[in-house]
Amino acid sequence: MIGFSSYLYILKHSTATRVATYAFVNPIVALFLGWLFLHEAITLRTILASAVILAAVLLVITAPHRATVKTPVPSRDEAIEASEDPAF
Repeated sequence: MIGFSSYLYILKHSTATRVATYAFVNPIVALFLGWLFLHEAITLRTILASAVILAAVLLVITAPHRATVKTPVPSRDEAIEASEDPAF
C-alpha cells in the first residue's frame, strides 16, 4: 500500500521520466529487504550493480529538461500565400 501510494503521488507531482525510475529502484529495495529480513548475501557484484543503477537514476532525475518549442501552424491563407510567393 505504501509503495502504490508513493507511486501515485509521484505520478501526480512529477514528470514521466522521473516516475519511470521506480522500475530501476525497486530491485535495489528488494535486495535490501531480502538482506534485512531473509539474510540473503549481498556480494561485491551486487553492490557495484546497485551503484551503477542508482547513478543512472540520479542522472535521469537531475538532468535538465529541454523546453519543447512549439512552432506555430500557419493558417490556410498563410500557407496559400507562401506557396504562391515566387521566392518560395
